Amino acid sequence: MEASIFHATMSEVEALEEDPVASAAREHFGIQYLFPYQRLVIRNILEGAGYFEPGIQDMPEEKVEAFHRQIAILPTGAGKSLCFMLPGVLLEGITVILFPLLSLMSDQKRRLEEQGISAELLRGGQTAAQREAAWQRLESGNSRFLLSNPETLTSAQAIRRLSQLRVNHLVIDEAHTLPMWGKEFRPALLRIPELIEACRPRMSSAFTATASDTVLAHIQKILFPDEAAHVIRANPDRPNISYHVIESLCKLYDLRRLLDPNYRYRLPRPALVFCSTRIQSQRCAMYLRNYLRSGDIYFYHAGLERKEKQQVQDWFLSSKAGILCATNAFGMGVDKKDVRSVIHFNVSPSIEAFLQESGRGGRDTAPAYSVVLYDARDETAAGVRLLAALTEPEKCMRNRLLEAMGMPAVFCNGCDICNHSRPREPAGRRAVIEFFSVYPGRYSAGEAADILSGRRCRSEVERGYRHMFGFASMQEWRKPEIVSAIESLLEAGILKQPRGFRRRGCIYPSKEASRIRRLS
Repeated sequence: MEASIFHATMSEVEALEEDPVASAAREHFGIQYLFPYQRLVIRNILEGAGYFEPGIQDMPEEKVEAFHRQIAILPTGAGKSLCFMLPGVLLEGITVILFPLLSLMSDQKRRLEEQGISAELLRGGQTAAQREAAWQRLESGNSRFLLSNPETLTSAQAIRRLSQLRVNHLVIDEAHTLPMWGKEFRPALLRIPELIEACRPRMSSAFTATASDTVLAHIQKILFPDEAAHVIRANPDRPNISYHVIESLCKLYDLRRLLDPNYRYRLPRPALVFCSTRIQSQRCAMYLRNYLRSGDIYFYHAGLERKEKQQVQDWFLSSKAGILCATNAFGMGVDKKDVRSVIHFNVSPSIEAFLQESGRGGRDTAPAYSVVLYDARDETAAGVRLLAALTEPEKCMRNRLLEAMGMPAVFCNGCDICNHSRPREPAGRRAVIEFFSVYPGRYSAGEAADILSGRRCRSEVERGYRHMFGFASMQEWRKPEIVSAIESLLEAGILKQPRGFRRRGCIYPSKEASRIRRLS
């Protein structure tokens, strides 16, 4: 009798000690282990929403002593989404998640539904009947997740419906976009406090993968100006990513070379190529398709039709060797874990943006590469702190990035400074300078490109180019690429071009070119 009583008592103790968070992670998401910072963020959410206090979730607002606020800065690929998905499964009320991009909303809805969790998505382009059906499922309790964007939820009708729901947790994902985009072209991002006031959630959480002290202060000021927010900040370092910078005279040449299967130092695939403009993403994709003779290359940007976006997303998520050229409209929406290489065709505007983009690689914790193509034009477009971190010739690139983010130094698992692998000079520079040093003022950019590429044309035969110095020394380059390289050297002042009518178009080496020749 005593044994049975003791056995029952021990069972009760084990049941009491069972961790509901760990159980939900296993049951709903198939995850056996949570990182310490994930547990901390999730615990804060559940405590703030009253999960551990029986009856508080049903208590009238006026009797709740405090509403809780949290800002979580967790590195890309560290399971950030789980931090708000898992509490949403445990909480009785609604979890509202705000995303800045449609691609990100759709991807998160897909992930929830794969786990058998119903979620409602409200966005532009839906019919009135579709939206009404979604609101009714939320009001009836059939769905406990609402995924949307600020533009949709800040309409008068949406605010009214939202205020009638019992919202326990409101999430703002990719919160760094509030100060970065809000004033420029997404004013609805700055209206999120209106949504917080409308639904009065027990808990509000802002998530981002990267935020310096300045960006963090701006997020706090926009979202929670009158209340203190608990900040959880994990180190943004991704030890499995190796960082590299390539100074370039012609980025299209370097891009296709890095992705050419026959190149000795080719990058592994799948690969993401981030571009600063829509036109540039299309141009890069078409250029690679033409040169690599591959149809497994696409582009993505905000100007595509919704159906086209979905098709490109579906293709890339399942691709094992694809190349996607995209603007940052895709970057925050992708959850492809096996991206092996991220190429920054244009230097990112800030360190936060760079870490967001490079963090798309290696989300499965396997090795990945982040490669920046850099030229003189980037000096006017990129952030000063980022340029300093990228171009410092002697200091570890990884730790320069962490230093700029206000984080302590770490052991570097891979960057081209620590590995002594950064190229000493841009590809093609020596060949071009040598050519114009031998033939100063004799040839235009186009004529020089014919000679250096070894291009078979009439001028080659008529002028005897085949026997000239430097003929075919850049035979791996295309003529337009060599012309682009020459123009880059002209823009940098390493080559010069007289303005006089009689010698128009002919190019000379500058004193800087002579200095480079001596050093090389």
